[in-house]
Amino acid sequence: MRRFTVVAAALILQGCAITFPDCVFLERPAVRLHVWDFWGGKLDSTPTGILTDGDYRETMEADEMFQTHVMSGGGGRVGGPYDIEVRAAGYRTWELDNVDVEMDHNCEVPRQTIPIAVEMFPLRTP
Repeated sequence: MRRFTVVAAALILQGCAITFPDCVFLERPAVRLHVWDFWGGKLDSTPTGILTDGDYRETMEADEMFQTHVMSGGGGRVGGPYDIEVRAAGYRTWELDNVDVEMDHNCEVPRQTIPIAVEMFPLRTP
């Protein structure tokens, strides 16, 4: 028991927070983007998302899911507001600024993931 107390004290002194039991395996992205072509369906090219918060920059890769591409991000840095940019070859750049995310400060993760619909407009109309 004494060894446990010494280890716990050392962790606290080093700045390590003791997490709540419900937080141990909790990972949650701040935003989830559902990306599709403005005219409907999947994009002709794979999109890439960039999420920024001050000096923090995260590149989001797309996973294909049904009729959309899905990207998630923002779990690597607590806070916000986030600026989001989505690019894809053959489409106009899509941007959204100042996305606020409510944080669960006990676990230092977003309280919930914010779903965002991203309609990409082609550079050439069909």
